[in-house]
Amino acid sequence: MKSMGASIVVCVWAVALAGCFNYNLPYPGDGTTDSTGDPDAVADADVDMTVDTEDDRPTDATADTATDPVPDLELDTDRDPVDDRVTDTSGDIPGDAPPIPTLVLISANTFSMGSPDTGTEPGRGTDENQHDVTLTVSFWMMETEVTQPQFFAVMGYDRSSHSSCSNCPATNMNWHEAADYANRLSLATGYTECYDCTGTYPSISCDLDSAHASPYDCPGYRLPTEAEWEFAARAGTSTATYNGTCDSGHLLCEQPNTVLDTIAWFCGNDSSNTNPVRTQNPNPWGLYDMLGNVWEWTYDWLTSSLPTTPVTDPSGPGSGTDRSMRGGSWGSGGWTAQHCRAAERHGEQPNDDRDNLGFRLVRNY
Repeated sequence: MKSMGASIVVCVWAVALAGCFNYNLPYPGDGTTDSTGDPDAVADADVDMTVDTEDDRPTDATADTATDPVPDLELDTDRDPVDDRVTDTSGDIPGDAPPIPTLVLISANTFSMGSPDTGTEPGRGTDENQHDVTLTVSFWMMETEVTQPQFFAVMGYDRSSHSSCSNCPATNMNWHEAADYANRLSLATGYTECYDCTGTYPSISCDLDSAHASPYDCPGYRLPTEAEWEFAARAGTSTATYNGTCDSGHLLCEQPNTVLDTIAWFCGNDSSNTNPVRTQNPNPWGLYDMLGNVWEWTYDWLTSSLPTTPVTDPSGPGSGTDRSMRGGSWGSGGWTAQHCRAAERHGEQPNDDRDNLGFRLVRNY
């Protein structure tokens, strides 16, 4: 159903990879100049992604010094985040530092959000009005959904249904828990919290902190807006998925599915459960599981329909009943191939949690 620059240190945790990398990154429009002489070094290219996986210092080679405004965070590489699970009773983050997923830089740009009403996209919903969206803030996005070890390392608990799969997405977390995770990760890495959260699990309530006029104003970790999520999922493509469009004979669980089989876990190829991240092909911008595997929470309250006119930096209405979720899933609850489209929109009440619903975070560049 439809309603349901600043110097920073980036710590990376991935399969067989752990480390802390120091970067000196200019903020868009901060006066830095690129090779073309444009004072805004980010907005030149239509697509400018940087995968944050090595110590490449993309703008300069300034060394990390004791005067850095953000302290270095070292990952505890001697400890296994699954085997060392202990309940966090103090409210502090377990371990020496939280494992942080690889981040991919997505440059601000204008794109066409929604789906065409020309009959060329089978499975299209009537709420998917196609319109131009301009994003003015470049952002880092997590390469994968937050995994179970990553969630546990920050929160001290993990309620995921498929607990035997340590590299699977964290699930069974409601919207407020996802926001609380974002806050704790921000605090642990020296960034400003984006949400005002009261209470503790299971009675926690979060909303955007009043210090921020919109989510685009907050420099810390946060849930992506619907527009940011779809922009990143499309990765410069205009078809229903970043691997093409399913025909009308492949909207359910039919096999083979030449469009989805290599990029998404859905009811036609999954094992009736969540699957490990990074086991399907990424989109052109290096993001995994943007379609299929698990639905992903976004920031926005779900609207009955997308707008029909161009908008800039949209973040949804100020209140609502359901928060938007995007991307489709492995099949629980009758979700099928047609739900694994970039424009597909559904919602869930923010206090609800599901075994096929997870999240990934973004952070402003």
